[in-house]
Amino acid sequence: GELDGTNIDLTQVAMVIGYFYETVFQQDARRFLHFKKPVLLPYLTNPEAAARGPYSFYRLLPGYDEQGRFMAMEILGMKTRPSRILIIEGEGQNQAQLAEALKETLVEPIQPEAPPAVEGQKNRPKTPPRVRPLDSKAQVVTVGFKQALEPDSITEFGKRSPDLIILAVGLPEALQLAPILADSKFSKTPLWGGVMLGFRETGAAFASLKLRLSLCIPTVNPVQNNPKSLVDFKNRYVDAWRTQPTWISALSYDAMNIAIKAASAAEE
Repeated sequence: GELDGTNIDLTQVAMVIGYFYETVFQQDARRFLHFKKPVLLPYLTNPEAAARGPYSFYRLLPGYDEQGRFMAMEILGMKTRPSRILIIEGEGQNQAQLAEALKETLVEPIQPEAPPAVEGQKNRPKTPPRVRPLDSKAQVVTVGFKQALEPDSITEFGKRSPDLIILAVGLPEALQLAPILADSKFSKTPLWGGVMLGFRETGAAFASLKLRLSLCIPTVNPVQNNPKSLVDFKNRYVDAWRTQPTWISALSYDAMNIAIKAASAAEE
């Protein structure tokens, strides 16, 4: 693990922030459990690791199924919904999980819950209207990564282009796809990606080819929603570093704020 060969005294550590690679984290997890040290990390998809430390290990990014559901709900929330959606699915299990959750949610949307009754309030708050599923006439086509390397073989839309392309792929696959999409009939189509496309080199590669890539990730960089806190963070980051933040920047910012709040609460 990361701790092998180091002289770090864990009795003097208050909190651990980091561990980009989950496999490395799992090697050190038993030490943090032994010393009762909380860990903030981007991923925690392994059920065994999560079960071993339900009050010690805190995941800061959504899982792949959560990303897929979020993308679907963003699509269903659009004023003008796309009628032709192309999903390019990578070869990994995580990418398949994202694509499957997205397609399932388009058919069976997550419905809003009724707001709780407020004591003393005569009129119960109205339940938000139900979310309609995607029109049954809409085309949702999934192609594998290898087929997407030959866009001319994607004929399901006829002579028309898709309204939206979902890139359910990993980082290396995205970089391989970028120049091919730029030279294809899909070059003007909006592209949505998840967590793994949030690296600066990915954004730079797609931007240099004039491809319209947007991240669609809960709480980090939503495609359509721009909460004031997100806008403020982005503006401060650009002022300080003269470049656009990635989800890793947001992750670090959130993690440090959590650590500061935890330390302040302990002092009180």
